[in-house]
Amino acid sequence: ERHLLALRLVPPPSGRSVPAQSLAIVIDRSGSMDGRPIELAREAALRMCGSLRREDRVAIVAYDDRVEIVRALGPALPAPEDAVSRIGARGSTDLYGGWLAGAKALPRYGRILLLSDGQANVGRYTDAAQLAREAELSFHRYRITTSTLGIGRGYDERIMASMARQGGGNAYFAEDAESIASAVSAERAAIANVALLHMTVSVGGRIVEIGHLDHGMGKTIAIELPNREAGEVSLRFTGPDRRETLNVTMPTSFGHSDEATLAFYLERASRALHAALELRDSRSAERAAEGLRSAMLPILAHPFAERPEARYAVATLESAIAAAERLSRSYSEEDAVYERKRSAQFAHNVAHKDRAYASVQEDMLSLGESVETVDEPVDPTLLSRLPMEVWRKHRAYPMRAKYGPIEVGMENPKDGFGLAELEKRLGQRVVATPASSEAVDAALA
Repeated sequence: ERHLLALRLVPPPSGRSVPAQSLAIVIDRSGSMDGRPIELAREAALRMCGSLRREDRVAIVAYDDRVEIVRALGPALPAPEDAVSRIGARGSTDLYGGWLAGAKALPRYGRILLLSDGQANVGRYTDAAQLAREAELSFHRYRITTSTLGIGRGYDERIMASMARQGGGNAYFAEDAESIASAVSAERAAIANVALLHMTVSVGGRIVEIGHLDHGMGKTIAIELPNREAGEVSLRFTGPDRRETLNVTMPTSFGHSDEATLAFYLERASRALHAALELRDSRSAERAAEGLRSAMLPILAHPFAERPEARYAVATLESAIAAAERLSRSYSEEDAVYERKRSAQFAHNVAHKDRAYASVQEDMLSLGESVETVDEPVDPTLLSRLPMEVWRKHRAYPMRAKYGPIEVGMENPKDGFGLAELEKRLGQRVVATPASSEAVDAALA
């Protein structure tokens, strides 16, 4: 008999202004980044800086076998074009040294965006497990979030995925200029939309990391309990002003909850996809396929199997199973590299569907699945505040102004650069929710 504690977490209304953000952009400039990759990294850094507010602060670090503080932590605007343009490719890859310099440049509650196309081959730590532990330690002790962007197919997905997972951030996989820009834009949206930081649940002597909670995005989690006598539940998080703790009395009776079991099975699916990062030969591919099938079957049989998050998980698992079975029959390291990177991205999206909607939307469409959207009517008064070409450019339309910010329907609600432009033009906070192409077309007709 399994005992689960289900918690539905909903952020408070988003009427307050977003506190100033501190970001360190850490760029791999090792020899393998020469040419187009380093150009893309420089462009991504400048676009990120240009999308932030004047009160936000940015540090830029470049690393190869040596680490350089290209720009100390300071105002994001104007964007430091001269300093960034001087970043050139050379040397080996001290990934830990670059990441550590970024972490040291930040105050508490800062955020790191780590860009790399290679391996960690020099420096104090080069092992994936140790690097992930360092990111986790920084997340817990100093409240520094680590997000990673792996460029191309040459980076070590175990390092980049585990640092993001244990560092409380997002993991991105990008192969070309368009996907790099999309990933950086999604990270910009993540920075702007965080409502509550560093959420943890303590129950029965066990501490469960939840991560961040975005504005307008609820989250259901299910925690497996050793027994019915687990005691008090404590929820800790950082709000806009201070660190807070809420104590909840454990229920005296347990019943069946489909919400709880679905959340539990989705987390198990995410773990199975992470296990697929160990694809190294035909036998490991066969074991991965078995684990993925075991994770998929309970979701298929679940009463909520038709929910978007369940359908996405099933479609993702089916794709991963097919790939693992192909590799078990005929192993190719080139194909395995690609599947490991896809598994890392999919595992993140299954576990954090609400925080990586743009990636999930793109993944579901590529897997032949549909995406659930919330289509609401346009507010004509708000629409008139900007030229129509601006709304059309970002495939967005205003729905309402509630609790202060303007809520917009957007085809890609993780288009952080688009959200930043709308906020600057409107002079007001903007919160995006997913809208269908048909709804956007109708609103902007």
